[in-house]
Amino acid sequence: IAVGKRADIAIWDMTGIEAAGSWDQAAILLAGPRKVRDLFVEGRQIVRDFHLTSLDLPRIIETQNRLAQALNG
Repeated sequence: IAVGKRADIAIWDMTGIEAAGSWDQAAILLAGPRKVRDLFVEGRQIVRDFHLTSLDLPRIIETQNRLAQALNG
C-alpha cells in the first residue's frame, strides 16, 4: 500500500460469537454468514461499519421488492 496507488481492502469483524472457537479464519469468512465491516475499492470506501456508503439501499430494496412482486403476478 502506498500513497497515490489504488488498493482493494476488505475488513471483517471477527469478534462475534459466531467466530468463537474457530481456528480457521478463512473458513469462517468463506462458509459463514459474515458481512464485511469496511471495504475499500480502488482507494474509495464502499462499506463503512457494515453499511454501504455510495448506494441508497432502502430504495434498492424497495425497487427489488416491487419488481419481484410484478414477476409473481
